[in-house]
Amino acid sequence: MYEFLLDEICSYAQARSRPEGDSGTDDAGAAAAAAAAASGAEDTAEAAWAAAEAADSESATAETIDGLGYEVGYRFVERVSASRGLGAAPLDAVKFVCKDLWWEVFKKQVDKLQTNHRGTFVLRDSQNAWLLRLSEGGEEARAGTAARILCFPCGLVRGALANLGIEATVTAEVTQLPACVFNIKLPSEEPAAG
Repeated sequence: MYEFLLDEICSYAQARSRPEGDSGTDDAGAAAAAAAAASGAEDTAEAAWAAAEAADSESATAETIDGLGYEVGYRFVERVSASRGLGAAPLDAVKFVCKDLWWEVFKKQVDKLQTNHRGTFVLRDSQNAWLLRLSEGGEEARAGTAARILCFPCGLVRGALANLGIEATVTAEVTQLPACVFNIKLPSEEPAAG
C-alpha cells in the first residue's frame, strides 16, 4: 500500500513540475527511478524519492509530499466529522489525531502523548509501521530515508488539525528506528495590548 502511495505522490509531483502543454514524453522522473532501480536501490521509497527529486529540488519535493499529506489529513477529518462531532479545543484535536487518525494510517494508536499545556505537543510512536523495514543498512542512509518518509505524516497531522481550526507546525524526528517523535507547535497567543 505504501509503495502505491509513494508512486502516486511522485506522479503528482512530476505532473505539477511540468510546464503547461508538456506531455511528459521525456519523463525525467521515470528515468531517474529506472536508474535508481538499475543501480540496486532495493527500497521503493528511495526509488520514488529519486524520481521526485528529478522533477524538483529536494526541499520542494519534501514540501510537495507534505502538502499531499495535508490534503489527505484535511479530507480525512471532513469524512469523519460528518458522522460525529469533533471538539475544537487543541487538546481534543490532538487526542483525535493520536487515536483515530493514527489508527486509520498505522493500525495502532500513538504510544505516548505529552504536552506542556502551552501549545506544544509531543507524539511518540515506538514502532512506526512505515519505519519498521528501515532497521537494516547504514545509520546515515536509514536516517535520511526515515526523514523523507515522515514528510507525509507531518502533512497529514497538519491537515487534520487545520480542518479542526488549529493551525500548527508539525515536525518529525527519528529517535531510534523504528521509533519516531512528532512535535506539534501551536502559535502562541499574544495577549491583546490595551
